[in-house]
Parts: sequence; C-alpha cells; structure tokens
Amino acid sequence: MKKINFSIQEARTICTIAKTLNIAETAKELEMSTNTVTVNIARVERKIGKLIFIRKQKTGEMHLAPEAIDIIPYLQTIVDAADLIESKNYTWASSPTVGKVVFTSSQTIIEYILGPYIPSFLSQHPRLNITFKQQDDLICSPAINEISLSMSVNPVGEYKYFPFHSFTQKYWASKKYIKKFGCPSTIEELFHHCILLRKNLKDERALYAPNSAEPSLKAYEIYGTRIVDFLCEAGVGIMTSSEETILLSKLNVEEILPNFKGDHIDLFLKVNKEFLKAPVAKYFIDWVFECRDKALDSIGVKPTFKQPFLRSPGSD
Repeated sequence: MKKINFSIQEARTICTIAKTLNIAETAKELEMSTNTVTVNIARVERKIGKLIFIRKQKTGEMHLAPEAIDIIPYLQTIVDAADLIESKNYTWASSPTVGKVVFTSSQTIIEYILGPYIPSFLSQHPRLNITFKQQDDLICSPAINEISLSMSVNPVGEYKYFPFHSFTQKYWASKKYIKKFGCPSTIEELFHHCILLRKNLKDERALYAPNSAEPSLKAYEIYGTRIVDFLCEAGVGIMTSSEETILLSKLNVEEILPNFKGDHIDLFLKVNKEFLKAPVAKYFIDWVFECRDKALDSIGVKPTFKQPFLRSPGSD
C-alpha cells in the first residue's frame, strides 16, 4: 500500500463505523454530525480509490466491502497511537474534574469506604476517566496516574505518601462457631480451633506459621476477602480483621480474645510525585479522604490522620 496520509478523525470514523455499521450510531458515539461521518467515509474511500462500505440506499444498511480487510487494521493503528498520546495528555488536564486516574485498593476500601459515594461522584464528573482496581495485597503497579493504598513507605523514591488510617487486627467468630466449638480464652487455645487465613496470589508467605515446638495449627488458606467473611459468618472458623472492617461490612460475628491484639497496620495513599502536580490527582485524593471521613463517622470511629486538603478553594 502506498503511503497515504489520514487524519485521526478519518481513521477513528472508519474504525468506529466498521463496528457499528450504522452512520447515526457512529455519529452519536463520536459526538459529530451524520454529515461529518459521511464526509469522512467519502474522503478515505477517495484517498484509497476503493469502497470500504457497501450501502443500500433504500434501507441504509451497511456492510464491509472486501477491500476493508486491508485498510481497517491500518487505520486502527492510527487510532491506537492517538489514544495512547491522548491518554497521557488527558492525565494532565487543567480542570480538576477532567482527566484519567486509576485507583488501586483492597475490596474493603473500595466497597465499604468509597462504594457508597462512587455513583454520585461519577455522575457529577462524567469527564473524569477513572478505573477502580481491587488488589488485596496492597502492592501497586508503577503507572504514573495510579493512586493506591500501601502499607510501606519509601520517602526517597518517586512517590508521595499520605497517611490514611491505622488498623489493628482482632479475632472474630460467629455465634454458630462459638456454640459448636466453644470460645478460646487464650492464644494457646487457638491451636484447638480452625483459623481462616487470608492469602493472596502475589504473596505466598503464610499468614501464620507456628514453629516446630508448637502443635500444628488447623487452618484453611483462602484467597479472597469475601470468602473469608462468608465462612466466618457461617461458623466454619475464626478470622482476624479490623474492627472498622467488621462494622462497615456489618458482618454478624463477635470479637473473641479482646485483650489480645494482632498486627497494627498503617495505610498510606501512594501517588507518583509527577502525577500529584495534576489537578485531577489532588481532586481525587481529597475525595478519597472525604469518603474515608464519612464512612468512619457512620460507625463512630475517628480517622487516625487528618485529610491533606490538596485542592485550592473553589476548584470544584
């Protein structure tokens, strides 16, 4: 194929209509007039000297011409390249509610802290391109526009860390379990009970590893927070979780061993320092903290750390 120059709009029009086979639907998706769609098709067909679409004048039905097999993949590369460049520029949009951001966190944070407020947030900011990623191991990818929850801090690196909240792990069991197996009163007695261990796909370390001098621990290693919650409520075993998680998720379980506290976990919002210069990053981070405050207030818990308030007044 000889070298022919196509505009991004022409390429995007052809690739879109190849999927929809409908001029009106393509015009709506690309936010342009049907006349513009028709003109773009005519321009591309004139440049290559061949028909791409065969149209029935009476019904308006369309289908691909044989020549489309060669030209559409070529035009798609133009669209893909434009999308890649556009997405990077989109990240640095001047408006705080226009841009692209990825938020990675655990199921608990996304569902119970952000979840109640996500629908209204998205409806208020339709031009904010946001992706929510569930990742229970709290290890984030290095994408520049990705904001995530982290348990570790490296002040020297390329990320800025905002203290989010501190959790303390406690032991929980359902009334069904306690009635059937009794309630342990000491850590030693846990060895006679079944423990539900949360595991994740990226971290294969055991969450509880007794040494050889201790009796073996009967435990189920489970991948997935919801499964652990369900099994604990169903009376299968004992689990560890923070009190905030239990209250927010309204799990029907009771605290056992109240005088013993497990791991203390400090959570931080982790964001690339360059991305933090973008208005959308500051806006979104403040929104996440606002959700945290409202969620914790609903269960009578005060946040461990103050909200940073990165937005300037009136930036909404």
